[in-house]
Amino acid sequence: MFSVLHFCLLCASGLLLVSSPWLRCWWSCSPVLMGQILAADALYQLGRVEEAYRLLLSIGPTNPRAPILARLALLQLHRGFLYDTNQLLKKLIQCGDTSCLRPLLAVAQQKDRALLQAHCHSVAKRILEGTKEESA
Repeated sequence: MFSVLHFCLLCASGLLLVSSPWLRCWWSCSPVLMGQILAADALYQLGRVEEAYRLLLSIGPTNPRAPILARLALLQLHRGFLYDTNQLLKKLIQCGDTSCLRPLLAVAQQKDRALLQAHCHSVAKRILEGTKEESA
């Protein structure tokens, strides 16, 4: 588990970028939850995806859930688990708070942003083609 010292070192070294829109979505989080999510982001940035995934799973049910669901979806997509990614994105949409996606994309690696964009594009295309067939 990361300590506060590890977190501060990552911030100082520039590996963890915290922007103002990032901070705005955290006002309702407890400091412990915020620390755990930021530690998971730092692990992800260091390429330790499995550890980041396990850390997010260990958080358990919390409120707000959206930041955790969004990160789990990105990590599952990174690992190649498309079905799990879809299920997590559905839960994220159902909870109604997608404001955490923009700050998450600021942290995501370029290849994962491209993966997420391609995945969402193909799902949207399938949905649109399905509605065209139903209306015809």
